[in-house]
Amino acid sequence: MQLLVLRIIIFLALALAYMLFDIFNNRNVPSYFAYASLVVGAVFTLLYLNLSQIFYSTLIAIATLGFGYVVYRIGQLGAADVIEIAALSMIIPFMGKPLIYGVTQSYMPVALSIAINSGIAALIVVPLYYIPKALHVKTPDYSKSKKQSNYFRIALIITVYAFFGAFLFSVLHASYAAIVLLAIIALGSALVLAFEDRMMAYMSQYVTYKNMEPGDIIATGMMKKREINVLEKKLVHFERLVGPELLKELKTKLPSHKFPVYKKPIPFAVPIFIGVVATIAFGNVLLLLLPAYP
Repeated sequence: MQLLVLRIIIFLALALAYMLFDIFNNRNVPSYFAYASLVVGAVFTLLYLNLSQIFYSTLIAIATLGFGYVVYRIGQLGAADVIEIAALSMIIPFMGKPLIYGVTQSYMPVALSIAINSGIAALIVVPLYYIPKALHVKTPDYSKSKKQSNYFRIALIITVYAFFGAFLFSVLHASYAAIVLLAIIALGSALVLAFEDRMMAYMSQYVTYKNMEPGDIIATGMMKKREINVLEKKLVHFERLVGPELLKELKTKLPSHKFPVYKKPIPFAVPIFIGVVATIAFGNVLLLLLPAYP
């Protein structure tokens, strides 16, 4: 029991440290800290003193790093964020009964719960933080068809959530709390879609290779398809994630070309921390939508 309490304390403290680095150190988590967190996770995994638990904990961490690397390469998550989730998963690979509310989730990997909970937290945090800042940002004049397409996507996602909510309530007899949670998720999704262009414009700056660094993300959503096609032909290493190879190519081939680069992206360690706290308190939040979960 004492070891479990220690695991929870280190689990939360590590997530808090990542968040503080992300907020106060310009979204830069020191490499030594990230690798040290993996060592801490490995130590706590070995402390299980059970070959089966050690095996599954290691397997989950490897899977998290592998899948996370793919997400990182396509520019959807930072490398430190991936390492953080893997380290946390080794400290507590499986959560027993959540501390506040929910049933035992012994077969639900904590890494999966963190990822889902963090995604839900991001749907709430991103609109709350960025929409007020992005309201006065000018965006390109999009064609009527593109605007209509965006309206259609918003209407579609609201309709899907509405039908799912009706099914949960009328057929599965889900609680009012579950419907409220679903409504929050639906509202966050709709707001992100509605203000996506403004938020991208606020977060990004047009810069040449001189103001880029490895790990930056190019806001390809703000670029025209024709421009992207031309760049893909000229640059062998062109992708959303800026790497050393791309910087070398830009220096020799397109030294004066400006790209929209995310210079004020959200510190994703913030929703991860919220997701971590939610995992300890409630487990996988999506399971709360099901009436089988008290």
